[in-house]
Formats: sequence, structure tokens, C-alpha cells
Amino acid sequence: MPDPEPNPSVPIIVDALTLARSGSVRGYSFKDRHFARLSGLLVSDQPELDVSLQFDLQQGKPVIRGELRGAVEVICQRCMQSMEQVLNEQIALKVCAQRELSVVVDDEVDVEEALSEMDGQAEEWVADATRIDVVELVEEQVILALPLVPKHEDEAVCAANLKAAAGKLGQKMLDTRIVVETEAEGMKRPFANLRDLLNK
Repeated sequence: MPDPEPNPSVPIIVDALTLARSGSVRGYSFKDRHFARLSGLLVSDQPELDVSLQFDLQQGKPVIRGELRGAVEVICQRCMQSMEQVLNEQIALKVCAQRELSVVVDDEVDVEEALSEMDGQAEEWVADATRIDVVELVEEQVILALPLVPKHEDEAVCAANLKAAAGKLGQKMLDTRIVVETEAEGMKRPFANLRDLLNK
């Protein structure tokens, strides 16, 4: 099980090349870390995540394989209420420099054919192998794992949420109307208690 991070405000930078040469394994548990790139995508940019990373060499290049587990809160686009999105993602990244990318897509290359050749292999990730930012890596994997349009699987949940929201809205409108009518009544009779004041 990953150890909790000692200081959630300090960047986590690792040398993937050195770790790959020794076949190292690293585990990280995030509970108090703010993920800046997840702000606006999630209800909270402070999700609880566990990440395990295995570093190996493949054709002289560091490869990072592992797993991302956890749960994040997103907004259901059907009922606009928060919902839990469970994450259980496999990580497979081959770290390389921009000039080392194996697939260069130009006008003469079929994009689908190029992608099919990469299928099943580690995805190429452009980064400095000696300075891998683990937080950036985790943010990237979470973003890729999120559905384009988050929705509750069970439409009945959305229906219940919408009904409850409509009930709250209706009660709020009724309360507002009572306040407005009470204030308006007071404005119509500004001297209603003048006699009482004069008799004191």
C-alpha cells in the first residue's frame, strides 16, 4: 500500500531513468494535495488517490507502468448534482523527448494506421526522463480517465435529484413571495402605527 505523502505542498520530482535502470517501484497516496489542473473539472481539486508506479527500461528508454485508483466527485450533466466517479486506470507510458517520438504524423501518414501500430504498447509521453513530475503525471491520467459527459448510470437517480431540486426551488419561491407581500403591505400603510405612537 502506498505511503501517504509527507508534505502535500512540495513537488514530487523523480529521475525515471535511474529508477528504470534499477527496476524500482514507487507508491503514492494523495489525500491533502491540491491538483491545480483538476480545478473546474471536479467538485474538489483535492481528491483521494492511490498510485503505484513500476519503472523499467525498454529499448533504452524508461517506461512507467502502474495503476491509479481512487474516486473523484464530478457534476452529472443530466441532473447537475455531484456524483462519484470511480477511477481504476492502468498506466503505461514510455518517456521520450520530442525528437524521439516514433510516430510523426504528416500529410502522407494515415493517422488511424499510425495509432493502430501503437496499440497495446506504452503510450509515448514527452518529458525530461531525469525530472518527472509525479503530480503532473497523475493529473494527466485523471483527466484522461474522466468521461466527456459525466452522468449517473441510473436515470432514476437523476429523476429523484431533479424532483428534489424542483421542490426546493418551489419552496424558495413561495418564501420569497411571502416576504415581498409582507413588505409591500407595510409600504401601503406607512402611518399604520402613528396613533399608537402619539398616545404614548
